[in-house]
Amino acid sequence: MKTTTTSPDATTTTLPSTPPADRLLRRPEVLYITGLSGPSALKRAIAEADFPRPVRLTARSIAWRQSAVLTWIESRPEVGEGEE
Repeated sequence: MKTTTTSPDATTTTLPSTPPADRLLRRPEVLYITGLSGPSALKRAIAEADFPRPVRLTARSIAWRQSAVLTWIESRPEVGEGEE
């Protein structure tokens, strides 16, 4: 079974119903999934060791492991959590 989804760049992609164990995500998808404001916010989070470092694919391209990005999202506190 396959499902159809629209990616951040508004193209329609057919994906398998069971995703691969650990996809590699490029920068636009990472920004879309995380809600970070842009490349500068992503670079700042990496520099502050608050976000997973990317893996190098080629001399000029990088990507992030989906599992690392999702783990980072789950580690974020919910709004109101810890506020008193």
